[in-house]
Amino acid sequence: MPKGPTPLRPNRGRKQDKAYVEWLHRQPCIVCQHEGCRQNSRTEVHHEYNATKDGGGSYAKRPDDSRGIPLCWAHGSRLSPTSVHSIGKAFWPSHGLAPEAIIERLQERYRQERQSN
Repeated sequence: MPKGPTPLRPNRGRKQDKAYVEWLHRQPCIVCQHEGCRQNSRTEVHHEYNATKDGGGSYAKRPDDSRGIPLCWAHGSRLSPTSVHSIGKAFWPSHGLAPEAIIERLQERYRQERQSN
């Protein structure tokens, strides 16, 4: 049997929004912006889990794109010791941030910018 590209896994009901993710990539890192520090890398999109909506805290399914938060490498990479992945649940409180409020504000800003264009 010839080896070809691995087929993509099914979406499994996850809502994807390519335009929103592209918009998030153009935003500054939420943590760097909040703390007034210089962002030294490009912005990546971190998908924040919601224990209530995402199966009781199950990490088996990636959250919808609407739960994306822009973070730089230092705050979003699995390889960085200061990232949300390394620090875990203490990450957001340690920076004085609430991910649910951030997600709501980002979605509202995105809607407003789309309406004005």
